[in-house]
Amino acid sequence: MGFFDFLNGSQNGLKTKTINGRVTLVGYTKKADVPGTLFIPGSVQAIGDSALSDTEHITKIVVPDSVSSIGEHSFSFSQALEEVVLPDILDGLSDAVGLFTSCKKLKTVDLPACMSRIPTMFMSHCYELEEIVIPEGVTHIFGGAFDSCEKLRKVRLPGSLKIIDVRAFWGCTSLEAVQLPEGLEMIEMDAFAECPALERPDITEGCQVDERAFG
Repeated sequence: MGFFDFLNGSQNGLKTKTINGRVTLVGYTKKADVPGTLFIPGSVQAIGDSALSDTEHITKIVVPDSVSSIGEHSFSFSQALEEVVLPDILDGLSDAVGLFTSCKKLKTVDLPACMSRIPTMFMSHCYELEEIVIPEGVTHIFGGAFDSCEKLRKVRLPGSLKIIDVRAFWGCTSLEAVQLPEGLEMIEMDAFAECPALERPDITEGCQVDERAFG
């Protein structure tokens, strides 16, 4: 760790390290985990795996435009986190498995337009999430992406979507309606199982639907 990394960490409680030529956020100290908004410095270019997971007090995180990639589980299990502000251009988010898993108070995230897929367990067990817009360009919602989001009432799916994977929306007990795009090709097992309020949507001819897709 160089002088710049030390200075950055000592000033705001964030731990950074230069990895592959990029200043990468790799962790935090108690100094950073305080009630209110955490502004990640513009000097940070990447957020590593689990770098801001398990926080207890942070309620909002603002990610600067300088960040081009976010690792797996970077914000997962954050107990008080309610909102995350992401850059409009964030190429690496499509691989961020479990990014918001078990952020039980998370209510608001605007996903960047450049996403090509929603990764596995992306926002699973986000019990306070009520609405999500999947960006145009996303072709695949992977397994368990929104598993057990109990208050999720409204989902907007893009016309580009081709596959809704296993348990993608399992246990979204408040989900009442969803409009499936005409180009959808496959709905996997239990994709919408345990969604008792959901009215079965119209499905375009040619879409392969597992017999247990809707439980």
